Amino acid sequence: MRRIIRSRDFNIVFSFAAVLIATLFSRVFMHDSLLTPLFHPAIGVAFGFLILHGRKLFPSVLIGFIIGDLLLYLFIIPAATPFALISAVGFTLILFLELELGLRIVDKLKDEAFCENMRIKDAAWFFLVGSIMSFFAASLASGVYYFFQSSELSLIDTFITVFISHFLSIGIFGLMICLNKDLGKRTFSLKKTLWSIAFVLLYILSILYIVQDSSSFVFYRHNYMLVVFYILAAPLFSFITVLIMTIILYTVSSFVYLDSSWVLADFYAEVYTLLFLGLISILLSFIINWYLEDEQEANATLKKTNDSLNMTLEYIHNLLELSKNIGNFSADSDLFAKKTYELTESVFSEASALFAYYDSAGFLETLYSNHYSIKNIPGFYELHDNTLFNAKDIVVYKDVEATLNEKYGPAFMTKHPQFSNIQTRVYLVIRIKEKKHLLIALDYFKDARYLDNQVINRMHELTRLLNQLFLKNQVIEQQSALKDDIILTLVRTLDLYDKYTKGHGEVVARISKAIAVKMQLSQKEINDIYFAGLLHDIGKLGVDHGVLNSEHRLSDEEYQAIKKHVDYGYQLIKESPPLKKIARIMHEHHERHDGHGYPQGLNSHAITKGGKILSVADAVAAMSSTRPYQAKKGFKAIIKELTRHKGTQFDPDVTEACIALIKSGTLDPSE
Repeated sequence: MRRIIRSRDFNIVFSFAAVLIATLFSRVFMHDSLLTPLFHPAIGVAFGFLILHGRKLFPSVLIGFIIGDLLLYLFIIPAATPFALISAVGFTLILFLELELGLRIVDKLKDEAFCENMRIKDAAWFFLVGSIMSFFAASLASGVYYFFQSSELSLIDTFITVFISHFLSIGIFGLMICLNKDLGKRTFSLKKTLWSIAFVLLYILSILYIVQDSSSFVFYRHNYMLVVFYILAAPLFSFITVLIMTIILYTVSSFVYLDSSWVLADFYAEVYTLLFLGLISILLSFIINWYLEDEQEANATLKKTNDSLNMTLEYIHNLLELSKNIGNFSADSDLFAKKTYELTESVFSEASALFAYYDSAGFLETLYSNHYSIKNIPGFYELHDNTLFNAKDIVVYKDVEATLNEKYGPAFMTKHPQFSNIQTRVYLVIRIKEKKHLLIALDYFKDARYLDNQVINRMHELTRLLNQLFLKNQVIEQQSALKDDIILTLVRTLDLYDKYTKGHGEVVARISKAIAVKMQLSQKEINDIYFAGLLHDIGKLGVDHGVLNSEHRLSDEEYQAIKKHVDYGYQLIKESPPLKKIARIMHEHHERHDGHGYPQGLNSHAITKGGKILSVADAVAAMSSTRPYQAKKGFKAIIKELTRHKGTQFDPDVTEACIALIKSGTLDPSE
């Protein structure tokens, strides 16, 4: 059925049949003493079809009308063959001129999509066009009707009757057909269709209930019930339901109430009450449906905007997370590849297929794919080009078939038909390391939306940004490695200068790091504390070599000289901006919890967490090594000393963390 409805010839046949039936149906709106129909539905039906499908339907609607008109008047007055012929030919000509006038006005007012997304202003234009057409038809036809109906109506009354009959026809059936513009394209839902049928049956039962009242103007008195049905019909179902309801309303009324034996004035009143009831109900249905559609469209637009905004925010969030963590991804980890792949998939969701792989110095390793089997990706090796990928961030093969045909010849394409569906392939080249690239490929099939410049520009931006972040990360890694080398060189220099503290800095750094990890500090704090441990005694390079390496007990003057190493080290390191925090931690490693330390005599609240940890680590490292003035202590003795000085020399929390590490065997403080 749907295939028949959508066929090329259906509109021609259907419009012919609809106009023919509508012309014959106009008989029920004619009084016995009149040849003028008070309602001429064929006019609106013909106009609606011509607006939707163009002038190609003119032959079918005009033939339908001329046959219907001829049969109508031969049926009314069998002996009046001359009038029937004049009516059929003359009124068909008038109809043609009226419809052509309407179409020309429509062409000037609007484009060919006059009925597309009709709104109230469009409906107003529609009724304005209908008024002009009706006035034109009344001017031509009223004289003919007046001459043949023996002056039952005056010429003015005849003019008004023709005008109203045409205007109502265009306003009711013309509008309804325009609003049912998508009937031929509609995808029918069985469930919705059944509910619609049930709704129409309930509507028919309501009409049958109404017609039990035998008095005149029944529909007028019960119009509130019918209007409710009209208000519900279009929003719940469609305008085709409204059209069917209108046809049922006028059909039932023609059999039950429109009695042509009535006095002409009563017949007029009954017909136009009924017709205006239908017109007002249709307009109410249209206005309410238009309002609800606008609300739905606004909600849909808002949802689309929110979805787009959420996607953009998610994209920015993912990109920021990715860029923030680039420095933490190892070259061997799939974490970065996975996150980049997921980000690309979410941003370029219109791609038909997506896959990712590593290129490590020419060795290709597949990672992910959302469409192909990882072991069977079309063109995996054939389209991989190291020369291009080393030179560009993005490589676009706009015509995959042509590219492969040029590379390998027609025989290759015959052997590998799997490429025939791929129109375009884009490679995003992300340089993780000098000889290790992550490649993400996006395929666009021939039946998918083609890639445009805006999408390619977004790909360029994403790939360029990630490559800049990786390049920056490589520079940072090199700078970090250089900084580590400089620090270790300074520590080794101190080892040569002070024979008693050889390796002491590395032991303090190791103990400090273990305590910081135990106390669940951040990675940045742990790193700073570790480097502060390595460098904490670097200021001893400023102390006299003889005093530093003296084998006898130090005098007070010599002890004060050695204490200055804390300030010397701080002054040396603080000048480097990246090492300022490390310098402060170093400066506090001889401060005490009770405020009696040096060089500043800070109390517990003023000492950093790193300074407190370094103080405990320095003491533990010293106690676990042999010095001229003390013997090496065992684990129990170290724990005893830490416990004895907890809360005075050492911070209680740091002390407990260190003791727990020693008792568990996790930390071996011995050098």
